[in-house]
Amino acid sequence: MRSYSNKIKRQCEIIGIIISSSAEVNIPELSVIFNCEELTIKRDLQEMRGMGIDIHSTKRGGVKIAQLPDKKSLDELLMDYAHITAFNRSFSKAISVLSDKLNEKAIVFLTFIQRAIEKGQFIRIRYIKNDSGKQSERKVGPLLIFESDGKWRLLAVHENKRKQFLLNCILDVHILDDHFTCEFNTTGDFFGNSFRSWIGDDRIEVRLELGLPWKNRVGSIIINETQEISIQPDGRTILKVTVNSLSEIAAWIVSRGYGLVVIEPEELKAKVISLAKETLRNYEESE
Repeated sequence: MRSYSNKIKRQCEIIGIIISSSAEVNIPELSVIFNCEELTIKRDLQEMRGMGIDIHSTKRGGVKIAQLPDKKSLDELLMDYAHITAFNRSFSKAISVLSDKLNEKAIVFLTFIQRAIEKGQFIRIRYIKNDSGKQSERKVGPLLIFESDGKWRLLAVHENKRKQFLLNCILDVHILDDHFTCEFNTTGDFFGNSFRSWIGDDRIEVRLELGLPWKNRVGSIIINETQEISIQPDGRTILKVTVNSLSEIAAWIVSRGYGLVVIEPEELKAKVISLAKETLRNYEESE
């Protein structure tokens, strides 16, 4: 099973390399890149042709893709690659959004970033901010590709801080020669305390009282792996959880409507009340 996963991963990365390369890339060079025999690369090309990808090796031009994959084939490639490499596993819609936005660059960016993650190499990205529309160029240490709220994201170290970047807002990716080391634990404590945004170094304990209808369906309340649900001597149902963002969980509480009451901290209670009042204003102003 592991060898099959390695093969699919390698084939996707070959496609990413060939699509992005302006220079000739031949079979011997690919065998060096992937530390395998040339015969393995030849078999990969044959299998990919069997999947409908028009990829061939020529004596003078190296490995070429005569016709870029269509959207259906691209989505399938991205899905296969994501299943092997990504942390979060519920992402079919996010794949479609990514390929709609980036077209064939989606497989290039995804494979390039993942290879840099595995080798601990810096990358240089050209990035456009959604809110301002401004472009910027940044040198970052990529840590993890993940999906959240229907979008693919890159968790990376930039100027010794963890930041996330939307993959569909990246315009260019270049792998750099220099390497980085990261002191952050990306999949342990960091993800264990994350809620939706998966970013932030705070550790804030939250206590909520679950009223009706939530106390009757506590199994549907999943925030993160730290949560504990207990029945108090007075009959109250209490949810305790540690998060790294009060703003994120405040928005979640408001979106769930009646039945979730903040016990502590007070700062969270104030955020929930403020958000609820702002939402109510939408209807008061329209009357």
